[in-house]
Amino acid sequence: MTIKNSHYILLISFLLAWSPLLHAQKSKNDKKEQKLIRQEQELRQAEEYFIEGNKDYILGKYDKAFDWFQRANKLSPDKPAFLFKLSECFAQQNDINRAIQYSEKAVELDPKNKYYGLLLGQLYEKNKNYKDAVKIYEKIIKQSAGNDELLLNIANIQQLTNDFEGAIKTYNRLEAIYGINEEIVRQKQMLYLKQNRLDDAIKEWRKLIAAFPEDHNLQLDLANLLYVNNKNVEAKKILEDIVSKNPDAPFASLMLYEIYRKENKFEKADKELEKAFLSPQLNIDAKIGVTVSLLRQLSSDTTLKKQSIKLGDILVKVHPNEAKAYAMNGDILAIQERKQDAFDNYVKSVDLDNSHYKIWQQIVFLASELNKNDSVIKYSERAIEVFPSQPLFFYYGGSAYSSKKNYPKAVYLFESGQKIAGSNMELNVQFLSQLGDTYNSLKLFAKSDSSYEAALKIDSENVHVLNNYSYYLSLRKEKLDKAKKMCEKMLEKSPNEPAYLDTYAWVLYKIKDYENARKYMEKALLKTSDATIVEHYGDVLFQLGN
Repeated sequence: MTIKNSHYILLISFLLAWSPLLHAQKSKNDKKEQKLIRQEQELRQAEEYFIEGNKDYILGKYDKAFDWFQRANKLSPDKPAFLFKLSECFAQQNDINRAIQYSEKAVELDPKNKYYGLLLGQLYEKNKNYKDAVKIYEKIIKQSAGNDELLLNIANIQQLTNDFEGAIKTYNRLEAIYGINEEIVRQKQMLYLKQNRLDDAIKEWRKLIAAFPEDHNLQLDLANLLYVNNKNVEAKKILEDIVSKNPDAPFASLMLYEIYRKENKFEKADKELEKAFLSPQLNIDAKIGVTVSLLRQLSSDTTLKKQSIKLGDILVKVHPNEAKAYAMNGDILAIQERKQDAFDNYVKSVDLDNSHYKIWQQIVFLASELNKNDSVIKYSERAIEVFPSQPLFFYYGGSAYSSKKNYPKAVYLFESGQKIAGSNMELNVQFLSQLGDTYNSLKLFAKSDSSYEAALKIDSENVHVLNNYSYYLSLRKEKLDKAKKMCEKMLEKSPNEPAYLDTYAWVLYKIKDYENARKYMEKALLKTSDATIVEHYGDVLFQLGN
């Protein structure tokens, strides 16, 4: 054997000896590599699931999104982004405890992520875990600049937990960062007032006024604060200063009006109120609110009558195109029995806006009170066009046609109204009663009687129906016994009504009971000198030979 062959044999022997070891090392490296490849594949797969989940979440498909996020989290359980989105999904399902669980883990894995912290804080708030919410908000504020607005969240939590002093301190921190701010001052003022610290609340507001001296609204708010807390002298001083510098300051004038009235300075009070009403800056709804308040006081304070008339005139002058201005003026005039003027204003109101039922009601009612049958007919028919299902207008229109002896039209409206009245028994009786009267005028006696009978079936003691039905029967000399019984029933309900006494006497006259007829006629004449009753009395006396 040569030396060369010897070396070759040794090399082969060496390789054969190390071959199992090298093979084992290679196998181990392969497994590591395979594991890394598998992890990378799983991560890529998880990220794909996450992307799909975000797409569905944005589209509002929360159930699908939740499924994608769960699959992503299963493949990569320590990815805070996956945990964050799962937390959002649980919150969407209102499973706050599970949402907190996932959110806490996300924050633990990535404590510097602001958005993870914000979600957790919000979840704590929702779960009324206010202490932990404050902690996490404070942590976010300390971690990076630009998150000071979270102090508002903290202040809000402190208010919810009645930590008013803590909230004031938090607002002071905000003020130190952002400077004096009206909203912050308002919050602090409210907190002082909740603690009955009026002087501190006033001091806070004066600080705001000093920062913005040209803003009259801030001064007005201070005056209001003083006024509602019975510091009228201080309030008046501020308000008088406002109106002296700015004559068109209606809200200041309104407050001065209240203060002057309390001081019995009625002339000055009225002047300020008129100034406020003349101002276009004060909207009509505010003016109407003041006027309604005045009208409620009319019965106890007659000095307001003239003032309310003035205000009504100003309303329609300053707001000539506002239906509610004329409606309000109509109310003022109606209360003071100026019916024609009230009627005219209501008509102007519906000409501008015909959608208010009560104004139409007032128009028709006043026209009826004024015995303006043509107007009753005109506006009832206009109202029926707007409110075809309201029986009142059919009733008034029918009554006006009946007064004008246009009985066919009256019947049409009464019949239409009765159909609309439906289950309203009171209205049904009124329509049937009017139909009984109108059919009688048309000499359709069978229809007249059936209408009265239908009315009495609903209300057997309705004195108007009993009176008219029995009177018309007596004129026709029909069913006189029935007429007498109805009269007796009527007089049980209303024993002293002259018209009813006359009807009963007339029925007695028709059945030739002249002596009793005379007695009831004389009872009626003690209460009235109505010409028809006097005439009936004459007929009775004639039959008695007197």
